Amino acid sequence: MERKEFIKTASLAVLGLSCFPMNNIFSSLPKITSTGDALGYLARPSADLAQRMGKLLQWMKENGWISYLESVLGMKLPEKREEWLKPLNSTVLSRLQQKSEYKDFGGDSLLNPGFPQFSLIYHLLASPRVRPATVTAYPGIEDLDLLEDYIFSMTEFPADLADSKKYALAVLAYEYRPAYKIPVPLDMPEEHKIHADFVFSRAGIGRIGDQPYHYDPVMRSYTNRPAGDLHQKNIAVTPARYALFLVEIISLGDLHNPAISLLSYEKKDHNREFLRPIRKIIKNEDLNFIYGEYHRNEKLQRLATFKIEAKKGEDQVIVSPGDKLDKAPFLRISAQKETGEKLISDSSDMVSLELKGSSILLSSIPAPFVRPAFQESKRVTVKVPRVWKSVLYSNRRYASFKLIPPDSKDGTDLIITDGIFRKTRKTAKFGTARNAPLFANIKFMQKEGKEIHLDGDYKEFQDTIDNGRYEAGLFEDSICDGCIQAKLSDDAPLSFRKLTIMPAFSVVTAPDFFPLVDSDDIYEYYREMDYAMDEHFLEGGTSNLSWLRLRANKGIKDPFKMDEAAFPVDQRTGDSIFAVACLNANRKYGTNEYHINFKRDYKATTFLPDSASGIFYPGWDATFSSDEKDKDRFFATFGLGSPFPEDMKLCAAANGMWPVASPDAGRTFQGGLEPITGIGRKPSTSIPLMDEEIGYHKYSPYVQDFSHDPSFGWDGEQGPYIQRIATEGGKRFVNFTDIARADYVENCLNPKIGFDMSRLRELDSKEVISRMDALRHCVRRIDRKIIFKHVQYTKYWLVAAMPVSDWKTGFKADCIPKSFIGKDNNWIKGGRCLEKEGYLFIFALINNAEKSIDCFDENDSKRRIQEIKELCVCKIEKKNLCDPEIDNADQPYNLTWCSLKGDFDRIAGENIKWYNG
Repeated sequence: MERKEFIKTASLAVLGLSCFPMNNIFSSLPKITSTGDALGYLARPSADLAQRMGKLLQWMKENGWISYLESVLGMKLPEKREEWLKPLNSTVLSRLQQKSEYKDFGGDSLLNPGFPQFSLIYHLLASPRVRPATVTAYPGIEDLDLLEDYIFSMTEFPADLADSKKYALAVLAYEYRPAYKIPVPLDMPEEHKIHADFVFSRAGIGRIGDQPYHYDPVMRSYTNRPAGDLHQKNIAVTPARYALFLVEIISLGDLHNPAISLLSYEKKDHNREFLRPIRKIIKNEDLNFIYGEYHRNEKLQRLATFKIEAKKGEDQVIVSPGDKLDKAPFLRISAQKETGEKLISDSSDMVSLELKGSSILLSSIPAPFVRPAFQESKRVTVKVPRVWKSVLYSNRRYASFKLIPPDSKDGTDLIITDGIFRKTRKTAKFGTARNAPLFANIKFMQKEGKEIHLDGDYKEFQDTIDNGRYEAGLFEDSICDGCIQAKLSDDAPLSFRKLTIMPAFSVVTAPDFFPLVDSDDIYEYYREMDYAMDEHFLEGGTSNLSWLRLRANKGIKDPFKMDEAAFPVDQRTGDSIFAVACLNANRKYGTNEYHINFKRDYKATTFLPDSASGIFYPGWDATFSSDEKDKDRFFATFGLGSPFPEDMKLCAAANGMWPVASPDAGRTFQGGLEPITGIGRKPSTSIPLMDEEIGYHKYSPYVQDFSHDPSFGWDGEQGPYIQRIATEGGKRFVNFTDIARADYVENCLNPKIGFDMSRLRELDSKEVISRMDALRHCVRRIDRKIIFKHVQYTKYWLVAAMPVSDWKTGFKADCIPKSFIGKDNNWIKGGRCLEKEGYLFIFALINNAEKSIDCFDENDSKRRIQEIKELCVCKIEKKNLCDPEIDNADQPYNLTWCSLKGDFDRIAGENIKWYNG
């Protein structure tokens, strides 16, 4: 018997298919064209794999999946498994396509050898859009990995496998996605059909947390919501999943018909090399291999060795003479095998590896977000340099220590990226690399053997910060970057041993506070609505890491070859490491209905680079750094804040900066922010958080007038509120937290405060975009002088925001003091009667006249008050922009609003003029 015929027969025998005529089976199989003719033959799954597959099918039967699928198809599944390889008949396919959750299925058979994404059984179990009400359990990652292995195992490897210039082995991060979030060819016509598919990258994004990871089987993804009900304020680590693949090294060629499709295309991509996955390597079946990891956390070492030319003595960073800068906590290195065996003697416990069949999870080890740094039981400190200022720069930023040289090019960079190239915000092309933490917390003074948090009145506080020359305690976090690599056994076939093995770049970074929203959701929202790109964001924007082309940290070592760099500068595909891609299958099945990802009808998270920010001030997930000669640029994490909440506060205050990773704290701090040089505007809010999400102060109207309990917001702070102060002549003020006095590090260390993830993690793209669009409409109505009619340029401050579940059944304006006008706030119920749900937005314009009041609150040393010149009240119905079934984007908003200004004591509620529109 010829070898090809033997392979087919053996494969069918394992499946129990040998009784079926061979020619009939294979002549009717769908033609597989996406990976070449080399994958046209069936191979034999092992007996062990077939047995485990049988157990999975039994599990599906016991938990209702088989009966559910039969009801969807309108037929019993064939008893002869050979029928599972044949295309379903047209009647059954038509019935299947009528079901929404299967419209984006890209195949036509129950099993398609070599292609899980074209196998209905896999789509059934792996797609987060498939959520049957009748099943009693959902599959775990182990089940999906087994099904992948089984389907991949039915195909042979290419005949020219030994061609090491064409092929390689690569560890890839990957996941199965519905059609809404699938990469497509450049300028793809809307009539082109797309389908659910595997999406791959050479980089994965894990995230730190203080609780173990939690897999949500309904979402088919990991959530930062801890398991159980006890720790909902906390955050679970979220891992990234990787596997070893045989890949082909390719050039894209024509970007309109590329060999693979990218989530984002860059100008020079047609000249770059990328990886196209050919086949997953099945562990202990195809090859014997082990995974290993190497990760570095060197933020404190970079901080301690930061030097500024032309600065001397106490103007430099000074650490204790006895500190060992090559040891923890200044430098932490983790290197281990999948078994937990250490690959270096002093390996730190930063990440963990966990096998899931042939794939592996890499996750951060749960730990407090912020930890005081110690070395040999001695508190690690830095002597704070005194403040210096140049024309454009200072080594302070709102009471944070800023590690920036006087010759920084950030000013030029800002003009280029936020001005000339504002639409793309290519901050990876900055002139100043981030080779040390850009910001460091210096508020924990060491004095007489004790650690004292800097508080006191404003002048004393600011003088201490500016004068420096005191010892400040440093802190650690768990952020790091590294690689995950594979090593073949010595008895691996020579054809495989000749191939290069490329590691995946692993970024273990800050939490994603909006895990159900991606930056591409906002990007597509702007495109779909024909708005100016990023028009809400005075700073930052929607760029994500998948848009960028830079190499990985050149200091990362191969865990199995410690004398070699994991990502050498001459490595092929090195500068496309963050690209997110899928196979360009060009099959006839799928749908043209699911092109707009923010209108997706499911919830799921991702660990691929499109979930991470590509804006670097210095960055949220990663930033860009360089070698000593500033020639080679690369991605790393050591340029992020030390610890990460320090920079997080500054950039959250700058309208969120990274719109779907960092919450927008612009509302909380806007009064104390400095205007952007050359623009004359303070960052205003872009993605408005509600008052209940940012916290009620004890003196706010919520508590004083309407009996709510005081609360802390997501960040441990409390939001702004409106107050009338009798001792100031009855004037009206905004009371808010001063950004210099706020300290996210202190909040993290206080168990009674901390971060509260439960307030934000369930917000999805539907709600976020509804808020953004309502905000945009309100601002464009009340601010007649706004530049370009863009939200980012408004001077109006959103000082209160409340959701309204139903305008028609009444609402309570608990954000407005009863004494603001008259003796109650019933006046706010004036204007047009609205219906349905919506938002109550209150905007203030601050009085900047020379004699207006702007001072610290005598009752709370970290809060300030600023006099209100004008107050605008907006009542608006919510529009549904994300649900294609009830899309009302083209309908006008129902809005009623009023503007109050002048002597507020002379305003009578019944005389207030309300406007519509």
